[in-house]
Amino acid sequence: MFQKKTDFKKIKLLSIFFLIALICNNFSVFENIYFISKNTHEERNIINYGYCAKEGYGFTSKIKKKFLKNKNIKTYNYGNYPNIDGIFFNPKLDYSEEYFIIINSNLDQIKKKYKDFDILAQNKNNCFFIKVKND
Repeated sequence: MFQKKTDFKKIKLLSIFFLIALICNNFSVFENIYFISKNTHEERNIINYGYCAKEGYGFTSKIKKKFLKNKNIKTYNYGNYPNIDGIFFNPKLDYSEEYFIIINSNLDQIKKKYKDFDILAQNKNNCFFIKVKND
């Protein structure tokens, strides 16, 4: 009688272990732990949101850190992706009226929207950091 209880407990523990292993496998828990431990927060965001593609997280982050630490900046994404303004928005700062980041665009599209501007930074030919001249 005592032997049957211990066998039942072993089977129950083994079943729970296999259930947990199956759930971990289905949700790629071990791969996700490796991915998180291998990459920094910035690298993971660039992988998910793109550098100069998709939402343009990497380019926007670089420009924000290098040029506009004390202003919010408006981004325009001409691709089929949402703007990424919300990630970098600080409610204590005002939006810049003259600086813009344009993602997934080309020079012709920018020229149609703005008549007089300077390109301050560019990545490939589809990400631009521009200053619009208000004459």
